[in-house]
Amino acid sequence: MSEATKQVRGEALRDKLVDIAAELFYANGVRAVGVDEVVRRAGVAKASLYRWFPSKDDLVLAVLQRRDGDFWAKWDSTAAQHPDPREQLDAQLAWIQDLAMRTDYPRLRIRQHGSGIRRRRVAAHQEPLPRPRGRTPS
Repeated sequence: MSEATKQVRGEALRDKLVDIAAELFYANGVRAVGVDEVVRRAGVAKASLYRWFPSKDDLVLAVLQRRDGDFWAKWDSTAAQHPDPREQLDAQLAWIQDLAMRTDYPRLRIRQHGSGIRRRRVAAHQEPLPRPRGRTPS
Protein backbone atom coordinates (compact mmCIF):
# COMPACT_ATOMS: atom_id res chain seq x y z
CA MET A 1 0.00 0.00 0.00
CA SER A 2 1.47 3.37 -0.97
CA GLU A 3 1.77 6.28 1.44
CA ALA A 4 -0.89 8.20 -0.50
CA THR A 5 -3.47 5.42 -0.12
CA LYS A 6 -2.58 4.39 3.43
CA GLN A 7 -5.57 4.92 5.71
CA VAL A 8 -5.06 7.04 8.80
CA ARG A 9 -6.33 5.45 12.01
CA GLY A 10 -6.34 5.89 15.76
CA GLU A 11 -4.76 8.97 17.30
CA ALA A 12 -3.36 9.96 13.91
CA LEU A 13 -6.92 10.18 12.57
CA ARG A 14 -8.00 12.24 15.56
CA ASP A 15 -5.08 14.62 14.99
CA LYS A 16 -5.92 14.88 11.29
CA LEU A 17 -9.55 15.71 12.08
CA VAL A 18 -8.49 18.40 14.57
CA ASP A 19 -6.00 19.84 12.03
CA ILE A 20 -8.64 20.06 9.32
CA ALA A 21 -11.30 21.43 11.67
CA ALA A 22 -8.91 24.08 12.99
CA GLU A 23 -8.03 25.20 9.48
CA LEU A 24 -11.69 25.42 8.48
CA PHE A 25 -12.93 27.00 11.72
CA TYR A 26 -10.26 29.69 11.71
CA ALA A 27 -10.75 30.45 8.01
CA ASN A 28 -14.55 30.49 7.96
CA GLY A 29 -15.84 30.65 11.53
CA VAL A 30 -17.17 27.76 13.58
CA ARG A 31 -20.78 28.29 12.66
CA ALA A 32 -20.08 28.35 8.92
CA VAL A 33 -18.35 24.95 8.93
CA GLY A 34 -20.35 21.75 9.19
CA VAL A 35 -19.03 18.36 10.17
CA ASP A 36 -19.82 17.19 6.63
CA GLU A 37 -17.10 19.52 5.31
CA VAL A 38 -14.59 18.27 7.89
CA VAL A 39 -15.41 14.65 6.98
CA ARG A 40 -15.17 15.39 3.25
CA ARG A 41 -11.78 17.08 3.62
CA ALA A 42 -10.50 14.25 5.82
CA GLY A 43 -11.72 11.60 3.40
CA VAL A 44 -13.35 9.55 6.16
CA ALA A 45 -16.83 8.37 7.05
CA LYS A 46 -18.91 10.52 9.37
CA ALA A 47 -18.85 7.64 11.87
CA SER A 48 -15.07 8.03 12.13
CA LEU A 49 -15.46 11.66 13.17
CA TYR A 50 -18.22 10.86 15.66
CA ARG A 51 -16.16 8.04 17.16
CA TRP A 52 -13.68 10.67 18.34
CA PHE A 53 -16.02 13.64 18.71
CA PRO A 54 -19.65 12.85 19.70
CA SER A 55 -20.71 16.39 18.76
CA LYS A 56 -19.44 19.40 16.88
CA ASP A 57 -18.96 21.13 20.24
CA ASP A 58 -16.53 18.37 21.19
CA LEU A 59 -14.58 18.95 17.98
CA VAL A 60 -14.45 22.70 18.60
CA LEU A 61 -13.31 22.04 22.15
CA ALA A 62 -10.51 19.76 20.87
CA VAL A 63 -9.34 22.52 18.52
CA LEU A 64 -9.29 25.02 21.38
CA GLN A 65 -7.56 22.59 23.74
CA ARG A 66 -4.82 22.02 21.19
CA ARG A 67 -4.39 25.77 20.76
CA ASP A 68 -4.25 26.16 24.53
CA GLY A 69 -1.69 23.36 24.83
CA ASP A 70 0.47 24.89 22.10
CA PHE A 71 0.35 28.27 23.84
CA TRP A 72 1.42 26.90 27.22
CA ALA A 73 4.12 24.68 25.69
CA LYS A 74 5.64 27.79 24.10
CA TRP A 75 5.26 29.64 27.42
CA ASP A 76 7.08 26.87 29.32
CA SER A 77 9.80 26.61 26.68
CA THR A 78 10.41 30.35 26.83
CA ALA A 79 10.43 30.31 30.64
CA ALA A 80 13.03 27.53 30.66
CA GLN A 81 15.30 29.57 28.39
CA HIS A 82 15.20 32.69 30.60
CA PRO A 83 15.82 32.07 34.32
CA ASP A 84 15.91 35.79 35.15
CA PRO A 85 12.30 36.91 35.81
CA ARG A 86 12.67 40.26 34.01
CA GLU A 87 14.23 38.60 30.94
CA GLN A 88 11.58 35.92 31.06
CA LEU A 89 8.76 38.47 31.07
CA ASP A 90 10.35 40.39 28.19
CA ALA A 91 10.74 37.16 26.20
CA GLN A 92 7.16 36.06 26.90
CA LEU A 93 5.76 39.42 25.83
CA ALA A 94 7.93 39.45 22.71
CA TRP A 95 6.69 36.11 21.34
CA ILE A 96 3.08 36.87 22.27
CA GLN A 97 3.29 40.23 20.51
CA ASP A 98 4.87 38.62 17.45
CA LEU A 99 2.12 36.01 17.41
CA ALA A 100 -0.71 38.51 17.80
CA MET A 101 0.68 40.85 15.14
CA ARG A 102 0.95 38.18 12.44
CA THR A 103 -1.54 38.81 9.65
CA ASP A 104 -2.04 35.07 9.25
CA TYR A 105 -2.67 34.53 12.97
CA PRO A 106 -5.90 32.53 13.13
CA ARG A 107 -8.68 33.97 15.21
CA LEU A 108 -11.50 31.63 16.07
CA ARG A 109 -14.94 33.19 16.12
CA ILE A 110 -16.40 31.34 19.10
CA ARG A 111 -19.20 33.77 19.74
CA GLN A 112 -20.94 32.53 16.61
CA HIS A 113 -21.12 28.96 17.87
CA GLY A 114 -23.81 27.51 20.13
CA SER A 115 -23.82 28.04 23.86
CA GLY A 116 -22.74 24.46 24.69
CA ILE A 117 -19.07 25.34 24.71
CA ARG A 118 -19.61 28.50 26.72
CA ARG A 119 -21.64 26.59 29.31
CA ARG A 120 -18.94 23.93 29.66
CA ARG A 121 -16.13 26.47 29.87
CA VAL A 122 -18.01 28.58 32.43
CA ALA A 123 -18.87 25.47 34.46
CA ALA A 124 -15.17 24.63 34.60
CA HIS A 125 -14.55 27.73 36.71
CA GLN A 126 -15.45 27.39 40.36
CA GLU A 127 -16.58 30.92 41.00
CA PRO A 128 -16.91 34.12 39.00
CA LEU A 129 -14.40 36.85 39.70
CA PRO A 130 -15.60 39.31 42.33
CA ARG A 131 -16.57 42.74 41.06
CA PRO A 132 -14.89 45.73 42.65
CA ARG A 133 -17.21 47.55 45.02
CA GLY A 134 -18.43 50.95 44.06
CA ARG A 135 -17.94 50.43 40.33
CA THR A 136 -20.75 49.90 37.91
CA PRO A 137 -20.26 47.74 34.82
CA SER A 138 -19.95 49.78 31.63
